[in-house]
Amino acid sequence: MEAPTRGETLYEGPTIAIGALVRLSIPSARRTMTRVFREGDRPRSCMNGRGELPVHMSNAVHSLLIGRTLAKKYTIESLIGTGGMGAVYRARQISLGRSVAVKVLHRELADEPKFVARFEREALSASHLDHPNSLRVLDFGEDQGLLYLVMEYVDAEDLLALMNREWPLDDERVVSMLSQLLAALAVAHDLGIVHRDLKPGNILVLPGVDDDGEPVDIVKICDFGVAKVEPRGKKASGRFAPHLTVDGLAVGTPDYMSPEQARGESVDGRSDVYSVGVVLYHLLAGRTPFVGESALGVALQHVSDDPLPPSHHRDVHPALEAICLRALSKLPRDRFQSARAMRRALRSALDEERRTSYSTPPLVLTRPAIATPRFGSSSPTELAAARAHVARRTLGSRIRQAAAASAGGALLALGIAASVPAIRHTVEQTLRRRFEMAQTAAAALIDPSRAMPARSEATGPVETVNSVTANTVETAVADAGSSFDVALPPP
Repeated sequence: MEAPTRGETLYEGPTIAIGALVRLSIPSARRTMTRVFREGDRPRSCMNGRGELPVHMSNAVHSLLIGRTLAKKYTIESLIGTGGMGAVYRARQISLGRSVAVKVLHRELADEPKFVARFEREALSASHLDHPNSLRVLDFGEDQGLLYLVMEYVDAEDLLALMNREWPLDDERVVSMLSQLLAALAVAHDLGIVHRDLKPGNILVLPGVDDDGEPVDIVKICDFGVAKVEPRGKKASGRFAPHLTVDGLAVGTPDYMSPEQARGESVDGRSDVYSVGVVLYHLLAGRTPFVGESALGVALQHVSDDPLPPSHHRDVHPALEAICLRALSKLPRDRFQSARAMRRALRSALDEERRTSYSTPPLVLTRPAIATPRFGSSSPTELAAARAHVARRTLGSRIRQAAAASAGGALLALGIAASVPAIRHTVEQTLRRRFEMAQTAAAALIDPSRAMPARSEATGPVETVNSVTANTVETAVADAGSSFDVALPPP
């Protein structure tokens, strides 16, 4: 299926900063939207209309760096990609002879204190996070005015490119990728790191194999350039103490931004949970929950509007939709309270579906009114109930056969006894008592609610038949036949 285009979109806007007007009433904000929107703190002199470096400037810088060795340790080999803050290259680490990824801050931004601080913040955040699903930072430094960040090199594409090529993705694949993403975020949140710019463009997907040799997607989260770093239990101090944003100024990508982040308020890990909810929505519906004419318009919708369910756009897994909508709650207290909680919900959604699926056809019984047990389930209780039901049906059949034989014998004996008036009464009473016991036992085993006590005319006490087995019935029938023989006189 071809992925939708902008308007229904697989779209991802630039990372921006939005002014404090989001705090105001929505009508006022919409009337003055164009006046307060600004493309972050980027120097206008070196940005084009989209907040990017001019192409000719970027190309010139890139051509100068190819073949250059940074700090006598990393030889730049080729360009991987560019962004608003810098360019990423493939390089060779001379000492170990391995490939690494080197991110270099644009020279035009090297004199901007906030961009330098943001670049250093990315290095600090990622270096603290040691997780298989996070891109590892190996080195950070400066060489002749160039700030660089060295990371592990992975031959991967971002999730946005994967979605544009292969969307829609299987539910199992969606859960697997987001579970890995949430696992890395859980560790980051434990360290007091809030990413604040989660989006498909910052999620790398590379092919791998599992322990059984089956192909799997391996997810790596990257780009902590606007992350909030505040160690838990400690007051931030030192070089990175000042936040890179202030109240009233929200930095991030509006399409994936939480309401509190759009308002410029302080955020915690639940803001990242909201962003993961937007990514999940994007994966399910093929578009983000809100589309607007401008970045601020989209951010305002995140603050004030409820999203349409993903099923409004296409058929989706109902459990995944419920998880998505909970993650997109406007109030942080209504969302999953941690990345781990959302990860558990995602994994259990498909696990529950597997538990209720069956691998073999259902067992067909003779009575349509009786519920049909289904085998192949992972539930031991259901299997035990089904087996007990079959055993009960088999035993009931044996009892009915014994009862029929008893009835036939009784009729024959009555015919013989009719010719002997002297013993007719004794034979009739004995046979009637045996026949009633067999009937009552059969009814009790087939339907326990129909169990009735049978009274012995000879002894008087009540004989309970609820626990009579098929062998007991057969013995009773045999005894009845023996009574016939004893009671009859010789010819």
